Amino acid sequence: MASQVNLNQQILSISGDLTFATVQALHCAVKKLPQAFARDLEVDFVDVAKVDTASLALCLSIERMMTGGFAVSYKNVPPEMVLIAESVGVDSLFA
Repeated sequence: MASQVNLNQQILSISGDLTFATVQALHCAVKKLPQAFARDLEVDFVDVAKVDTASLALCLSIERMMTGGFAVSYKNVPPEMVLIAESVGVDSLFA
């Protein structure tokens, strides 16, 4: 499934697969949206089909891109992604 990102009203919607094969391109697409990081941001995974550990790398990268003390929150996190986060001790990302 093709992966893509879309920013609308500080909601970053991610769709498709979040895997080693797709995350680098998604990361580059997210970096091209600097306005996303100047306010609080919500990341919505509602249309994500498949995840692996690379999906956490994307989340951690988004966290690092946030500026000025703004926060990122996550919505519709796939259960598999939560399990991966728990297994590596970063489940606080989705709390």
